[in-house]
Parts: sequence; structure tokens; C-alpha cells
Amino acid sequence: MDDALKSLISKDGLLKIHAVNRDCARHDAINSMIMWGLVNIGAWFFFGRDFRETLGSLNNPSGGIYFLMYGALGLGVLLLAFAFIGFTQRMMTAIILNGLSLITVGLWNISNDFIAIGALKPYGYTIEKPGTFWIILGIIQIGWGINQLTHGVKLKNLSHEKVTRPEMDELRKQLRFFVHSDEKEEKGLVKGTISDRSGLLDIAPRITSFTGRLTDDSALFVSSNLDDSFVIEREKAGRAVFSKTGDMTVEVDGKRKTMTFTKTSLPLIKQWCGQALTADEIKAEAIAKMPDPRDAIQPKCKNCGNRYDPADFREDAKVWLCPACKEPLLREA
Repeated sequence: MDDALKSLISKDGLLKIHAVNRDCARHDAINSMIMWGLVNIGAWFFFGRDFRETLGSLNNPSGGIYFLMYGALGLGVLLLAFAFIGFTQRMMTAIILNGLSLITVGLWNISNDFIAIGALKPYGYTIEKPGTFWIILGIIQIGWGINQLTHGVKLKNLSHEKVTRPEMDELRKQLRFFVHSDEKEEKGLVKGTISDRSGLLDIAPRITSFTGRLTDDSALFVSSNLDDSFVIEREKAGRAVFSKTGDMTVEVDGKRKTMTFTKTSLPLIKQWCGQALTADEIKAEAIAKMPDPRDAIQPKCKNCGNRYDPADFREDAKVWLCPACKEPLLREA
């Protein structure tokens, strides 16, 4: 796997990784819209029945009343329609639609009580003030939706190579193995999170878990759900700034990224960037090199990194399958 990964840290290899990023992001966007669409329809059907009956009993209901009665249902149907369009188009449209749907849901949560106040007042119903929780939730959803749009535009404009479906599946399998690899067992492997505040609203930054592979000249970073990747040149890494808490700020593709590494990975990335270690980091590095006592009784799947107990498997079974990824396990492990 190490040799296969090294071949990907090249111009042609990155183009293939970008193709996987786009495909995974599209699937995630479709699943997100399906989930929120079903949530809205389910909430409308199961929890809004009494409310709709009350509104339906009003004389000469206005357009605002009908909006309150069927708005959540319409929003759920709209999200499912967006998901269908994204699935049938098989393009980056799904990611853009997912961002728009999050913004739409956020606007609904913010405006719903305000519409209710105006629509119910002529009928003698009074709402003292809009719900603070729904307003805050709506603002966060709008901020997250804008970040999703930003990420979608980035992926859409990203250079990528067209790959066949078998190639895509194999590459996804390699990258999935990579992001599930143990940083304590794989040389040059680092893990952490990235806070990307490239969106218009910083209240909901895009926080991504990632795995990085350090080489002599550069480092490849891939997100845990395979929808993002980037490379940091070692020359630029030498200009990275580390905070007192260990967070690293570095420029990637013309934008600043804040990267937070695990205790095990921090000493490694600092040394790679040419930074001196503190006494605590030297201690953490020594501890990280100590063998994990669990390895003797709970080996790891070579495909996904999930630990398993050999005692759970039958000795006369022809093949042991990993409970997590269903791939064959090494019997001698």
C-alpha cells in the first residue's frame, strides 16, 4: 500500500484522487438531502397534525396560513427532488443543491415564527416572540450551507482525471485503507483535523478529520470521508506557524488552513516542518513509539484498521471476514 500511495503523490495521481473526492462528495450530498427531506416530511406528518387541524379550522385562511400548514412538507419534497436531480445528473450539481437546501432549511427555521406571528394575529392568536433556538439553528444551517457551496465550487473547478468505475472503486479502497491506517504503526503518517473558514459565515467552519502522509518533498492529506484532499509542499511547510497549543497555520492553494494534530502526530509534523520540539512533545513522541499492548490479542484488519479478536472466529472456517468492512482477514495475524 505504501508504494501505491507514493505513486499517487504526483500530478497524475492527484488528478485521480480529485476524481474520487468529487464522487464521494456527490454521494454524501445526495444522502444528506434524502435524510433532511425525509426528516421534514416525517416531522410534518407525525408532529404537525394537531397544529394543521387548528389552522384548518380558521375561517377564510390566508396564504400565510397555508404556508404554515404545508411549508415543511413542501420543503421536504423539494429536498427529495434536489436529491433526485443530483443522482440522475451524476455531476457536481448535487453538492451545489445540498448547499442550497441547507440554506433553504435555515431560512425556514428563521422565518417560520415571524410568518406565524403575522399570519395568526388577525385570528386572535398571539406568539410572544420568535423561538431563539430555531433562529440560532437557522443561522448555523445557513453558514454551513454557504460552506458547502464553497466546497462544491472548489471541487467543481478542481482539475481531475476521468477514471473508469473499476479504477474508481480500487482507488477508493486504497484511500479508505490509508485514512484508517494507524499513525503509530505507519511511518510518516499523521492525523488530525482542519478548520477551514473559507466560507462567508465563519460561525459554521468546515471542520474535517484527515490523514496525512509525509514524504521528503511534500505531504498528501486526505479527508476521512474521502471528499477532500490537498498537498503541502515542504518548502511552504517550513513557513508554517505553530501556536502554543500546537495548532499549525499554513498556506495551501493560496488559502490559510488551521490544522490541529493528535498528540502522536504533532511531534512528527513539527520536525517535518523544521520546528524544534518542546519537552512535553519529546515525551509524547517517546510514548507514541511504545508498542500497543492490544496488538497481541486484538490484531487489526489490514483493509480498514478495525481490531478483531481471533477467538470470535471458527478455526475450521475457510475465510475470516472483517466484521467492519467484510474483507478477508489474515489467519496468521
